Amino acid sequence: MSIGGQLTAAEAKTLILQKLYDWVKEQLTRYLNAAKRTLIALVEKLWDKYAVSSRELEAEREDTLKGLSEYLVKLGYMN
Repeated sequence: MSIGGQLTAAEAKTLILQKLYDWVKEQLTRYLNAAKRTLIALVEKLWDKYAVSSRELEAEREDTLKGLSEYLVKLGYMN
């Protein structure tokens, strides 16, 4: 294929197929990147949800209840 010259049928076919291949590749990459972002967001959401163990939550709850009980005793609501 020479620059500025007439394209043969085989060269035109090759050029069209290359353009089509590039477009399909771009669309697939865009789709896969969107799917990866969705999956990463889901995993991050699960990580945030389960990052704190139930033992840590129970310990924090016990500390809070202890502090609340102390305040209630000081206010005269509990003995």
